[in-house]
Amino acid sequence: MGTRFPDLDIYRGFKSPGRFEADIFEAEVDGELPAELSGSYYRVGPDPQFPPRLRDDIFFNGDGMISMFRIDGGHADFRQRYIRTDKFVAERAARRALFGAYRNPYTDDPSVAGMIRGTGNTNLVYHADKFLALKEDSPPVALDPHTLTTEGNWDFHGALTSKTFTAHP
Repeated sequence: MGTRFPDLDIYRGFKSPGRFEADIFEAEVDGELPAELSGSYYRVGPDPQFPPRLRDDIFFNGDGMISMFRIDGGHADFRQRYIRTDKFVAERAARRALFGAYRNPYTDDPSVAGMIRGTGNTNLVYHADKFLALKEDSPPVALDPHTLTTEGNWDFHGALTSKTFTAHP
C-alpha cells in the first residue's frame, strides 16, 4: 500500500506535496554571493505529509515545512524540515492522516480527539530568544533556528492561557 494523493488541482503545480527533508551543503549559486553577506533566510508553508482524510481539503491545511538558506563568506547552504507538531507526530506514527477538514475537529479520527490540530505553517517570528512557527488555530511551536529541530509548543512561560495564538503579529 503506497501513499497517493488524489488527482485534484489542489495537489498539482506549486501546491504539489514535496514531502522531503534535506540538507544541501555548499549549494550551487549562479553568479557570486558577496563575501560580506552573512545571515539566514527562512520560509515556511504547508506541505502535507499524507493524503487528506477526506479526499480533498484546502492547501493551508498542509503540515508546516520550514526551509533555511544560510549564507556566509560567499557560500550558501540549505536545510528543510517538517515542523514536528502534535498533529505531525501523531500522523507519522499512524502512517496516515488522522485530522480531517480544515478547522473542523468533528471530521477527525476519534483517536486524536482534543489534540492540538495546528500545523505551524503560516508565519515565523523570532521573539524573546525564541524562534516560533505560527498558525492561528494553535499555540506557537518553538524551533531551533540553526538546526530547525522542533522544540515543542511554546506558552511564553505560562503567560499564554488560550488554546490559540495569532499567526500574523
